[in-house]
Amino acid sequence: MGTIHRALLACAFMSAATAAPAELLPPTKAVDATAVERFDYRLAYQGLLTAFLWKDLADVSIFSLPDTVRFGGSDGCKMVMTLSTERYSFAEVFHPVRYRWESTTSPDLSRTYLTEERDTGSNREHNVVLMDWPNKRFSVYRKREKKLVDAYWEDSSVPVQVWETTENPALPPFLRDYPLLDGKYSYFIPYKSKKTLNTDTGVDPLAMIYRIRRHDFTTKPDHYIEVTHDNKVNRYHARLVQREVLQINDAERRSLRIVVIPEGEAKHGKGQMDLWLSDDARRLPLRFEVKAPVGLLRIGLVNYRTREDSPLGGCINPRPGLSANVRSAAK
Repeated sequence: MGTIHRALLACAFMSAATAAPAELLPPTKAVDATAVERFDYRLAYQGLLTAFLWKDLADVSIFSLPDTVRFGGSDGCKMVMTLSTERYSFAEVFHPVRYRWESTTSPDLSRTYLTEERDTGSNREHNVVLMDWPNKRFSVYRKREKKLVDAYWEDSSVPVQVWETTENPALPPFLRDYPLLDGKYSYFIPYKSKKTLNTDTGVDPLAMIYRIRRHDFTTKPDHYIEVTHDNKVNRYHARLVQREVLQINDAERRSLRIVVIPEGEAKHGKGQMDLWLSDDARRLPLRFEVKAPVGLLRIGLVNYRTREDSPLGGCINPRPGLSANVRSAAK
């Protein structure tokens, strides 16, 4: 599943509320600790690479920050996903990952304004995507890289590393705060810009999970969502298929099994994700499953922290019709 794999799974293989600017948050424990709702998971794989035995590969965390930020004149909420293979030698040998995805999305989960994707493991990637809704444009920025060029000295040449240069347009203000590289070059450079934001609403893959949690599948079992990623928009269909009882940390939990597929794809087809939500008012995400090449990926809940008076982390608007009494009664 292109967009969802990228934001959730694929990488395992290879201060005042309304006054704060929507700056790119550093991946620090001090920032993450402000989350009032946090979910910790373990990512496991079963398939050809492990002789069809389940093998733990990574720790995954998903959380949202409680305060509203301002971005482009609009209110926004911060959602974060992290993934690390640090505690798993099998994954560390093949492809160490230290991955973080951040989303700035409207409190009603109708539009994502900005995503930041960073991997300080093997990939060493750092990308930012700006969704310019008034102009229907995606603008993608990436970390400036070094490249090899030939430096000539007398009659010979020697390969040396130099920072790449660009003649593309200037960076937006919120990307200019990073320290200059070698005191001269901006950290980010424009990568691509396309007028392909051809929808009135759309959220990134991480915000999609919160939007699914917010939907009332009991009265409306089908939910369609435009999902933005990179410079594309794809439409997904989330459908309640059945209620199940899951075994979570030696305890039984009633759950709703939601199947998420790209529109037009058949069930069990390419790009499907299965998601289990707790069958109560809070709709806690208990488990994810996605088919991987020659196997299956599972993200299972290990631990969570939440407050009954802060559904969806505090910043995101609660599900319509979910009264304070229902929120307080959620267990």
